Amino acid sequence: MLAGCVAQPLDARAPDELADLAWLAGTWTCESAPGEVIEECWGSARGGSMLGVGRTLRIDAAGERVVGFEYLRLESRADAVVYVAQPGGRAPGTEFRLVEQVGNAWSFENPAHDFPRRIRYQREGDVRFTATLSGSEGGNPLQLELEYRRTGD
Repeated sequence: MLAGCVAQPLDARAPDELADLAWLAGTWTCESAPGEVIEECWGSARGGSMLGVGRTLRIDAAGERVVGFEYLRLESRADAVVYVAQPGGRAPGTEFRLVEQVGNAWSFENPAHDFPRRIRYQREGDVRFTATLSGSEGGNPLQLELEYRRTGD
């Protein structure tokens, strides 16, 4: 037994508000364009949060190189579940509140942000999900749909 570790019965633990998103833990890969790959790696849902990191790789004759990255968080707060994105590590992050959860789809929104204004994760079994990013850029509506496949635990 580990010193200092005390096991609690499951019924004595506080419920985790992110339990429905626990499936996201692991490594996911998306071919976003020819020669471009996006990876998202999410940790487990613990303590009311999930931490993630994403990177975009460009692959060509010269090899692979990172062309972008972001830090990601899912936080269970007193009034909402919030998705926080920090592209390029920028602080503070941009917050998107969970506005809808229907079946296997979670939609997060920030009406004050241009793009994306809405982020939707649609779980498709244990090995695939689709991320739909929608909003506007330069006053024009824009929507991106990215298909991710599980590539690791």
